[in-house]
Amino acid sequence: EKAHTKVDIIMPLAYPFPNLGTLMIFIFVPFAAWFTGKALVLSDFPIFISTTLLSSFVAPITGLPFTLDVLEISKETFQLFIISSVFTDRIRVFLGAFHLITLTLLTISAVTGLIKVKMKKLVQGIIVVGIVGGVSIFALNITLEKAMQNIPTNKEIINHFSLISSMQPYVVLDKASPNPIKKWRGENTISRIKRRGKIRVGFYKNSIPFVFLNSDSMLVGYGVDLAHQLAHDLKVSIEFVPVDIGHLTKEMNNDYFDIIMSDIFISSRYAQEIELSKPYQNISLALLVRKENNNLNDYRTASELDTFTISYLERWEIAEEFLSYFINGSAYPIADLNEFFNQNQNDSIKFDAHLTSAERAAALTVYHPNYKLVNPLPYHINNALVFPIARDDVWQRYIDKWIEYRSQDGTFKQIYNQWILGHEHKKKNGSWSFYNNVIRAKWFSNNDVSRNDKN
Repeated sequence: EKAHTKVDIIMPLAYPFPNLGTLMIFIFVPFAAWFTGKALVLSDFPIFISTTLLSSFVAPITGLPFTLDVLEISKETFQLFIISSVFTDRIRVFLGAFHLITLTLLTISAVTGLIKVKMKKLVQGIIVVGIVGGVSIFALNITLEKAMQNIPTNKEIINHFSLISSMQPYVVLDKASPNPIKKWRGENTISRIKRRGKIRVGFYKNSIPFVFLNSDSMLVGYGVDLAHQLAHDLKVSIEFVPVDIGHLTKEMNNDYFDIIMSDIFISSRYAQEIELSKPYQNISLALLVRKENNNLNDYRTASELDTFTISYLERWEIAEEFLSYFINGSAYPIADLNEFFNQNQNDSIKFDAHLTSAERAAALTVYHPNYKLVNPLPYHINNALVFPIARDDVWQRYIDKWIEYRSQDGTFKQIYNQWILGHEHKKKNGSWSFYNNVIRAKWFSNNDVSRNDKN
């Protein structure tokens, strides 16, 4: 009777304590760290274990965000947990039930004196469990390595993407040059394009994911896809003309391009110096930094730095706006991204980060896995992408209406989803039907055979 009373007291107290099912759910945390490119190191595990034990006293939907926040793992990964909870909740409940049953039996056995510790068998059991566990982990590791050998990397996936738009005949010029066909007196840009049968599209080299050469040396990307769609709508071919860094305004005003289709941020300076289309895409500014550099992860740590230097390409007004939040920061222009990635100890200027759009930075981390994307600003600075275009009212109206039309029919969204978000566009085939694929196909094939026999 006394034993029964002790069990009645102990079990209700044990029920709210973390069970095996709840603890197993927190395996999601190391997965989230690996998934976001911030795998946990050995020094992170004491924090992970301690926060897990504390968080286990509440529901996972409450405890997990706390653990992710302490370990500085993106909270956006929690949405993955919400989706997977349809399956993991069943495992959690199953393990929790077994945990409670086992704890009850052990408690009853301990209170009634049925438990006898035999050290020899206990040691043997620990050794067997250790060996079986180690072999299982080793075998699972080998199995996963072999299974994942044929899984393409993110870089291979990007290089595998093909253009969504209908590919038009095109050439890529080696260097920038003025349009060889001058406008007639009173002629507008769209009339010359039709007369020539070609549209000159400016682009920045190596501007992944907007413009870049894939593994087959084909010019692809977000801007290139849009250029082929525009040329298809105009029923002309394309001349891709590279933009010289630092000379966009000069070359645009000297008739080098009909339109530039790279990631060009809108700014008051550009609005004054060249003609711009209406915005077609919103983007966010961000920094590209080495993975081990945590000084620029957030606004607090970045503000406490004595000094830091960022690099940027051409747009000093964008860099100036970014650094207005950091009095100790400085910026320096570079002519090519290799100046940032290929720094060495002998360089007079050391760059801590590179300023660009979050969209481009995310794509660059695929090609440079030792780097990560951060935003140390107190809030997101949003900007808009525009097309610099030839100064021509008729041409500007056409491009603005083209942007509006292609935005409404989903073209911009499809191209954005593939080249920016990485979701490969799958072209839909005609739906299968018994009539078309069986009866009609067999009927016409039989008729074709009979005609050939007669011939």
